[in-house]
Parts: sequence; C-alpha cells; structure tokens
Amino acid sequence: MNKLNYTGLWIIFGVVFISILYKIIHIPITHDECATTLYYFNYSAWEIMMYPDNWPNNHILNTLWTKFFIILFGKEQWVVRLPNLLSFIGYVVAAYFIIRLQFKRNSVLILAAVFLFIGNSYLLDFFSLCRGYGMGSAMATTSVCFLMYGFNKNRDTHIWLACVMAILASYANFTLLVFWITITGLCGIYFLHKYWGLLSQVLKRLGVLAIVSVGYFALIITPLHKMTSTNQFIYWTSKGFYRDTLYSLAENWRYTDGFPKWISSDALVISVLILLFISIAVIIWRFIKTGWSWDNFKRPITIAFLSLCLTVTVNIIQCAITNTPNLSGRTALFFYPLFSILLVSLLAEIDDFNNKIVTYFLAIAIPGIVIWYMISTYNPRSVKEWNYDENTLEVIEYLKDSSADSKEKITLCTNWYFHPSFTFYHHTGKTPWLTLYPYNKNINKETDVEYYYIMESDLELLTPEFKRVKNFGNGRLLVKRQ
Repeated sequence: MNKLNYTGLWIIFGVVFISILYKIIHIPITHDECATTLYYFNYSAWEIMMYPDNWPNNHILNTLWTKFFIILFGKEQWVVRLPNLLSFIGYVVAAYFIIRLQFKRNSVLILAAVFLFIGNSYLLDFFSLCRGYGMGSAMATTSVCFLMYGFNKNRDTHIWLACVMAILASYANFTLLVFWITITGLCGIYFLHKYWGLLSQVLKRLGVLAIVSVGYFALIITPLHKMTSTNQFIYWTSKGFYRDTLYSLAENWRYTDGFPKWISSDALVISVLILLFISIAVIIWRFIKTGWSWDNFKRPITIAFLSLCLTVTVNIIQCAITNTPNLSGRTALFFYPLFSILLVSLLAEIDDFNNKIVTYFLAIAIPGIVIWYMISTYNPRSVKEWNYDENTLEVIEYLKDSSADSKEKITLCTNWYFHPSFTFYHHTGKTPWLTLYPYNKNINKETDVEYYYIMESDLELLTPEFKRVKNFGNGRLLVKRQ
C-alpha cells in the first residue's frame, strides 16, 4: 500500500473515530443502555453468563466488558461505552487487512474500499453505545477477515481464529448465532478439502470443531432457554425476509428524513440484489475460466459471498423450522458489514480487469457519494434508534439551574420512554439535587411531583394541573405543576 493510500486510509478512519468518540462523550445514555450499567453490573461474571433473568437486554460479552471497565474507572458515561469504541478499532483493523489482501499497493480504488466500510451511519451509531450489536458486527468482520486469509494463504491458524471470532461475535449478541453456524460450516469445508485422503487428520480437526461447537452450545443453552421463555419475538414481525430484514436495513441506512425521498427503500434493496447478482456472475465466470478449480474458493469474493449468503440461508431456514420471525432493524445489524465486505471484494475484482475508465469513475464516485451521505446523515446530538433520549442532559441542566434558588430537592417524573436515561444519571450521583420518581408507564396527573418530562401527546393528560415551561423540540416537553 503506497504512502498516499496508507495516509488517506488512516485519516478517513481517524475522522470517523473522532465522530464516534464525540457521540460517546456528548450523547446522553439511552433507554436500553441503562440496564447493563445499573442492573446487570451487580451480578457476578458467571451469573451474567447464565442470564440472571429472562430478558435479552443482557448482551453477555458486552455486559462482561462493561462490568470490567466500570470496576476500573467507575460508572461514567464514556466508560460504559468504551468496549464498543474499542470494538470499532478492531473493525478498522479487520477492514484494513481485508483491503490489503485484495488490492495492489498503488490501486486507486483503495480509498473507495475504505469508504464502503464506513458508509453507514446506522452501523456506526452502535460503536458509540453500550450494547452488543456494534461489538458483534466488529467481531463478525474480523472472523471473515481471518477466514479470507485462512483460505487464501492455506493457514489452519487463521481458520481456527475465524471460528473463535464467530463464537465471540454471537456471544456479543445472540442474533449472530446464524453467522457462527455459517463460519463453522465453512471451517469444516476447509479442513475437509485440505486433508482429504488423510482420514485421521480430517477426523482430528472436525472432531475439535465439533467439540468446540458442542461446548459453546452447552454454555449458551441456559441463556437461550431463558430468553425465549419471555416471548420477546412479539416485538418482531413476520412479513417475510424481504420486508422484515432487507427493507428494514434499507430504511435504517437512509437514517434521516432528509434522505432524498425519490430514492426509495425498495430501490435500495433492488440495488443490493443487483450487486449480489453481479457478484454471483463474477464468481461463476472465475470458476468457468479456471475449470472449476478449488483456487476459486480461496478468492476473497467467494468467501465474502458465502459468508453473507449462507448466513442469510441459515437464518431463513432457522425461521422456518423454529417458526420465529425474521431478524429486523438492529437485530440484523451484522448484515451491513458482511455486505460491505462483499462490495469491497467485488471492487477488487473490478480492479483486476484494469479498465481505467470504470476504475477511475468508481474511485471518484464512491467516495463522493459516501462523503455526501455521511455529512447529510451525521447527527451529533443523538442516535437513530433511541433519538428520543437526546435531550436528557439539557433537561437536567435546566432543572439544575431551576434548583439554584430552592432549598429542597426538585422532584421529577417522566414519560416511561425517558425514565431509564434519567435513572443512569440519578443513580450515578450526577443529580444530587433531584428526586426522580419511580418508573411508571402511565401518565398520572394526581402525583405531587413538581416537574414532568413528557411527549407532547401526553400534555392533555396533565392539563390543567401542569403547564408547559420548556419545549425541547421534536415533541418533547417539560411541564411544571401550576
């Protein structure tokens, strides 16, 4: 990789890292982060691994790392999000090695490949949150990276590392279990081919793979049983893989209402399918050209395609057999990096054709489109999934100023959506001048609370006992008892 490409690559990743760090420091703790930091933290490592309750909010690997960093540095906003910031660094390193494996040192498409890895604001959000989705996606990317090197360089060590990273990815979030099954299968195929004819060597490696798989399944069977016992699938839908998974991923990639409306989510999905078929055509052409040689299985585009499409296939089969809904939204987040890896591999194949017109067009068009997208979708105030929590710190600051002239603590009740975010700051000692009323899904105007933080649609339930004192925008109001 020449100096210009190398410098540009790390500048791009560095800018994205800073944007994620900014969100970590400035965006309030969101609804789903609170349980990990205040509730699951109190359990031992083994209790966390065995699920202390039946709710899937406990993303085990993320919870364990969060507990570790809280013990080291305390319950601070940036501390509980540190594991996912470090995961982003792992994601960047994996992306770097995937690019280095496939592109010539002086290729003009290297920076375009970099942009394909970071051109997703929804994915990047999760590297700034205390959840397991970003961590799982980073480890999935690393797993595919090891798998590519293992197949391409014929290295058993990398194949085993790919298997380990797939396990860790699914341990960060159980929605990646379908990915783990796929990678385990591909590792088995590698060993079968390499040691074909050497029965003892094949059985030895497949035996280890089976023992590791059974051992891991034994470790997670209790958490899986507890999680499924709460019927959390009611929060998902069953409209088919296209509508539930592909369409929801396209919708989330659009990120904001400001995204051009003439580019529909259906159009984005169709574009993805076209690129997928182009990848299939390239792979088949390579196989035909070389007489269906095994060497084509070593090509990164083949590994990228199999990692994505077999994961999709396993997911669809699992949904059909277990009668569970399709992955949707953040539960399907890991499909983003898998598709990015395939796009980068396709770009590398295009680079091999040495068509200067196409190459230079893509070298300019891809960075231009992604830069426009990133600028138009970046929101330093909130994340898409829990954007209703963006004003928590502003509300706290307003109430703090209001409490300056009061000798008694200010009392606050909130709409249930907002309560977990306020709970974090209250229980970590950031608001000693505030009494936060207990979590309640019902708006109650009979309460003796002084302030109520609500959705604008809740206002009529508190009228005339409360009057509006501050509008924080986007339908979020602070009201005060008259």
